[in-house]
Amino acid sequence: MTGRRLRSVEDADQVVDKLYAVPPDDFVRARDAEAKRLRGNGDAALAKEVKALRRPSQSAWLVNELSRKHESEVTELLGLAEQVRGHGVTAEDLRRVANRRRELIEQLTRHAVALGTEDGRSPSDTVVAEIGSTLNAASADPDVAADVAAGRVTRAAHYAGFGPELAFAPTSDASSKTAPRTRSARDDDTSDGRADAAGQKDEKRGKVRAASGDARTERAKSALEAAEAKLAEREEEWHEARQAEQDRRREVRDLRRKLEVAERDLAAAERALDSVSHRRDRAHVDVDRARQALRRLDKDS
Repeated sequence: MTGRRLRSVEDADQVVDKLYAVPPDDFVRARDAEAKRLRGNGDAALAKEVKALRRPSQSAWLVNELSRKHESEVTELLGLAEQVRGHGVTAEDLRRVANRRRELIEQLTRHAVALGTEDGRSPSDTVVAEIGSTLNAASADPDVAADVAAGRVTRAAHYAGFGPELAFAPTSDASSKTAPRTRSARDDDTSDGRADAAGQKDEKRGKVRAASGDARTERAKSALEAAEAKLAEREEEWHEARQAEQDRRREVRDLRRKLEVAERDLAAAERALDSVSHRRDRAHVDVDRARQALRRLDKDS
């Protein structure tokens, strides 16, 4: 990055990419410094956008690192959904893609853990679980996939909907389904009617249970997303407050060092004053003696 004013979308992308490569603990300081630099260069609009960037969680940052350092595997994972879209997909295709997705997520999670231990700290179990959850969501949700591909994930993602993920689940063959019961000659129309009514009732109960389950899942998913959003806000506030505290602590250390230097200078100045004062006092004594000697000479003459 040069000091010139940014003028293109590519330059703006470079700024954002550079910031999202910064570890979470240093993100707020780097972001604020970049925003200040951009304002100084006259690009207030981009400075405002940069200042609004959210600090990524630890798991989100590691997923972003995967997109930069293990790009080929991430690209393969994000492209698996395309292999099971459309007609002509067999159960064997679904099983193959599902197995490969599982392998890639496990492999990439191991890579992320290795990246996370480079600074000597191992990611927690929660962080590892969030990495797997985000990769799983990215393999099915195009929006999450776009963030992962760009290396701009800010918090863990979860996938609880239908679509490609549902298609990935291995399906049982049609032959495994229970064959319809063969009616005997003694079954009459009344039993047929009762069976149909019971079947319809069971089907209706099943639909109600499924709908209720889906609603509970969606509510739980919404609650989780709201809680994670709130946590992300609190994390951002905590990091900004910690950054401010560290800045003030550094200022206090600098002022204390300056005070120590000033106190040493003051002590030296006091010693110099004492020495000069002593010489000055002796000079006064010498002047007094010389005057007295001159007066005696005047009297004698």
